[in-house]
Amino acid sequence: MSLPSEAPAASPASRGRLPFVAAAVAIAAAAALFVLPALTTPHPAVIGVLMLGALAAIGGAIGVAGTRTIRGVAARPDRGGGLLGVAVFVPLALFLHGALSFAERQPRVVVGRAASPVSGAETIRIIDLNVWHDYPTFEQVEERRDAVVDALEALAPQIVVLQESWETTAHGSFAASVAEALGMDHAYAVANGSRARIGFEEGEAVLSAFPIRSARRVLLRPLERIYRNRVALVVELDTGGGETLTVVAVHLDRHRAPEQLRHLEEEHPFRTDGRLLLAGDFNSLPDSEAILGLTARGFLDPVPDRRDHVLVPGGADAAFDVARADYTLRPEDLDALVPERTVPRVSNHAGLLIDLARRP
Repeated sequence: MSLPSEAPAASPASRGRLPFVAAAVAIAAAAALFVLPALTTPHPAVIGVLMLGALAAIGGAIGVAGTRTIRGVAARPDRGGGLLGVAVFVPLALFLHGALSFAERQPRVVVGRAASPVSGAETIRIIDLNVWHDYPTFEQVEERRDAVVDALEALAPQIVVLQESWETTAHGSFAASVAEALGMDHAYAVANGSRARIGFEEGEAVLSAFPIRSARRVLLRPLERIYRNRVALVVELDTGGGETLTVVAVHLDRHRAPEQLRHLEEEHPFRTDGRLLLAGDFNSLPDSEAILGLTARGFLDPVPDRRDHVLVPGGADAAFDVARADYTLRPEDLDALVPERTVPRVSNHAGLLIDLARRP
């Protein structure tokens, strides 16, 4: 009786090619991770599949080339597989570092001098809005951006403070495009993501009809998570007549807001001359420790209802009084401001509108 024949063993030549095939797959996946963001904004699932494919191929290359078999006996390790793995692992590690880096990146300040010097501002209108980047869906982001531009043209603010101001490979920069349309200076500070590595990033922005003197980014600590940053953007504006106004744009973590505010003040002590305001998504209700700590120090919270706030100086040293405080940029507001709009809403947050009038 004949015994069933065993499956033929892979030839040495085919075994020798396997590490290089696996390495080619890993290199192709790693290359795609670097090339795709320059063309579009890949979905996180695509990035995950490419990374897993590259790592699996690295493992295959090392596993096959790690030992050399001669006549069925394992011989000395072959360093080729390890070197191939390292050659692919290094660019993957650089990709991860670039996408999740905590490095201090300076805000980009654009001075396109439609923001002309003024003799002295008597009134200042401030609008704050979390513009809702909606990564990775980006639902109607360009239409929402266009509606924001039209609404801001109707509202005519001097200062606009933005959170989740996005930049993508496919859609460009929210802050830069809105500032250009409105003839404003703008400063932008990245918080999360990497346009170069994943085709998307988001952060804080300040748009100003007053010339921007300086802008500084503060990475707030403690960090929310290892892959999510919170930052503050500190911008000094020339409001004319030798006077300045400091605008601090923030986006805080709801669980760490008090500590992040303390860290912010350590890095950039709050001015006490009544010419500083804090605006943004504090992720903190009016009765929270973070907001109560600021109002106890003399800041006014003119619209104390939500997690977004514009806190302005109060007391004898304040240079301005609050003349108006209200919500804006909600769907019902847009019906009057932009009746021809094609999107139901511009954000999942209501905007805030604050009018400041100079004290006599």
